[in-house]
Amino acid sequence: MILLGILAMIQVLFLPGILAFKLVKPTGGILKKLIYIIGISFILNYLLVFLLTGLHIYIQAVVLLIMVVEVGAVIYFYKAGLTAPVRDTFTLVWERIAASLKWLLNPEPVGNSTANLYEIFRKYALIITAFVAVGALVHMAQIFLQNIPSVFNTYDAIVSWNRWATEWAQNTFPTSTQDYPQLGPTLYSMTYVILGTAKVQLFAKALMPLFLVLIMLMFFDLGLEKPSYGILLGVEIVYLVVKHFMGEYIGDGYMDIPLAFFAFLAVYTLLKSRRAANEREKVTGVLLGFFFAAGAAITKQPGIYILIIYPFLAILIHGWKNIREWISGHRKLILYGLLLAGLVVIPWYALKAFQFTTGSEASHLLIPVARTSTVFGTLNIIDKISSGLLSLGKYAAGFLFILPALFLMDPAIRWISLLIVLPFTLLWSGYASYDVRNVTLVWAFYSLVIAVSLEAYIQWFFKIGERILGQHRLRWWGVILTGIILAAAGAVLLPTSRIMQEQEKLQRQILNPDLNQELYAYFEANPSQGKILTNYPVDYLPGFEGRQFYFLYDNLKDFEWALKLEEVKFLLVPSFASDEVKARLQKGVADGELTPVFSNDSFIPEKFYTINR
Repeated sequence: MILLGILAMIQVLFLPGILAFKLVKPTGGILKKLIYIIGISFILNYLLVFLLTGLHIYIQAVVLLIMVVEVGAVIYFYKAGLTAPVRDTFTLVWERIAASLKWLLNPEPVGNSTANLYEIFRKYALIITAFVAVGALVHMAQIFLQNIPSVFNTYDAIVSWNRWATEWAQNTFPTSTQDYPQLGPTLYSMTYVILGTAKVQLFAKALMPLFLVLIMLMFFDLGLEKPSYGILLGVEIVYLVVKHFMGEYIGDGYMDIPLAFFAFLAVYTLLKSRRAANEREKVTGVLLGFFFAAGAAITKQPGIYILIIYPFLAILIHGWKNIREWISGHRKLILYGLLLAGLVVIPWYALKAFQFTTGSEASHLLIPVARTSTVFGTLNIIDKISSGLLSLGKYAAGFLFILPALFLMDPAIRWISLLIVLPFTLLWSGYASYDVRNVTLVWAFYSLVIAVSLEAYIQWFFKIGERILGQHRLRWWGVILTGIILAAAGAVLLPTSRIMQEQEKLQRQILNPDLNQELYAYFEANPSQGKILTNYPVDYLPGFEGRQFYFLYDNLKDFEWALKLEEVKFLLVPSFASDEVKARLQKGVADGELTPVFSNDSFIPEKFYTINR
């Protein structure tokens, strides 16, 4: 079964994409090619499952036969590469890594001068942010490894996305899908069909963290291209933002992060096409981005927004003049590309249109509006938008951070801000802000624009400094004076009281945060003094200093003695208490001597009692 599982992963991630590369022939580095191969494979596998299911031949034998044909085709088309010495391949990879490192250490200057202070700062910033980016990728690798032996365990993943996958695996179109597209479930189903069972979910679920990994790799590649310390820092930013809002779903079966992957992949492809060597390659890159935008549309409904907005982004980033010349000079190529994008999107939505017309399925498009109104208790669109934005917490401030930078940043990133980040967030806040998960599509773009804005602000700050001080007039006494001013400003903006409040808030989360929360909730509702008989170190929690009476609950004699102490008013009993103590506790509850208040099962289970005197 492990062998079949590995074959399933190879099919889902690589085989179709490797074959498609013979037609697309994109240039670029290893990361770009790897990301393209996986993205193409996902979409082509979806089309394959749709076709085979429509023909009622989506069974293990047929899929394995197709894989044999694919492997044979790979051997035929890539026979020259397969016969190349392994040493030469590793040497080439090493040379490209060395070239990237050299590029980081000695980037081309942004301005005309290589000696100004900003260029020196930029060199150090590139190295530091590259290390930060690698650290973020290592953290994601840990999440990926931890996710491998698990199964789907969140509600929609179990009752919807994975249920649909099992129905695909049974060689039938899934039922009760409303208007939800099916790229994700078809990928899961491919692993089930190759394995011959839907009971083994570990290979399907192992796919999920890869979507965020691939988004981070796109940031890393874009950051190395310029190079840009802002975009390299964006690897960490997108990891933190997605982890904050989607932490429990990163490794589960929801389609929000896969949607974000395809949406960002479409725009990443568009950005990469700007640096293509010739016009035909640029056209191919733009069409490939269209293909990935279509992939977003068949991953989840908001992907349709990306598919609609993509042509406008392509025109604004490349220029209408270039687009017109490409249309006249590459008609066949463009026609084939658009037909392929249509082939991705039309079958599923045509099927849905037919089902809606016949009444066999119902759309859910108006449900988010009702849920948003219910959550925020209003039908007023302005109130819903403001409430939705406020539900983002401190991350809402990022949109204010972006706005002034629109005048400083790369025009391509500006258009991404104006056509995706700002309008989609407003659309979400008014339409579907009942759940912050619904805005996941925007986080990769948000992180990119935040990263680019930060770099633009820093560059602007250095330019202002050079105008005031000149390029070579800054001395160490000026740096020290600036540091003193900044420290004084920090003392005003961040007073001691606020620091202590933040520290206390963090100290309330030490050891077992869930248990701490239960204790704080009880004593806030029932203010009272008295010792807590426990081995749990409550003395270290703010507000509980001196409240612990240390006790192990390991024998009945000492427990009887402790119960009689006037200062002891509460019991916090661990699950490893001795059996005779547990029996005494049950008797005390039955006699009314003790009152159980709450139990906490996280970490070491504990039960909290009050003593009735």
